Amino acid sequence: MSTYLLVLVSSVFLPILFSFHKRIQFYKKASHVLKSIFFCSIIFIVWDVIYTEMGVWGFSPKHHLDVLFAGLPLEEILFFYAIPFCCLFSYFVFKNNISIKPLEISAKIYTVFGLGFLLLSYLFIDKAYTLSVCIFMAAILFILAYKPQQWFFVFLLSFILISLGPFLLVNGVLTGLLDSVSPPVWYNDSENLGIRLMTIPVEDFFYSFSLLFSCTYIFEFLERKSSND
Repeated sequence: MSTYLLVLVSSVFLPILFSFHKRIQFYKKASHVLKSIFFCSIIFIVWDVIYTEMGVWGFSPKHHLDVLFAGLPLEEILFFYAIPFCCLFSYFVFKNNISIKPLEISAKIYTVFGLGFLLLSYLFIDKAYTLSVCIFMAAILFILAYKPQQWFFVFLLSFILISLGPFLLVNGVLTGLLDSVSPPVWYNDSENLGIRLMTIPVEDFFYSFSLLFSCTYIFEFLERKSSND
């Protein structure tokens, strides 16, 4: 088993197992979960293919199977299903097992931070990875400014308190924590800020947030639509 595939299997094992726990029953949300992940995966896989062809990032053959789709290793495509599934599971469990009053964040705050990310995208317009994640983050914040979501505060807490720890471990391994010479996923530092936490480019945090927010947004939309039917 490749390093990359082992990381993914290790990540999804417990969430899949506990999805059938009688107190959680996350499996009953399978339709909405799979639809959410599928729609998000289209956007992020296309982004991935383009940036791989541009040399913004790439993959070390020694750490993945010899199965490629549009230049991406099979494991990279599975990443966009495995990791969102884990995080939607964590969000679902967190949301349904805490009693917390949602914090209403002013639209002005979203707007200010959105403009901040737009400014960063302008300042680093020559760095493809930095540019794209800043634009994506700005778009998210402007969406929230236009139409705030009650679930967002719970999602934010879930991301910080639950998802961030596994993210550091998974992305750390993928970006060279165990093999700094030939990591499973390598980055062209001329296309990012060159700032890393451990071995993880700072842009990866915003990339991950964007991916998980997008999946959760669609998931919550489908949940509301289903409850209203």
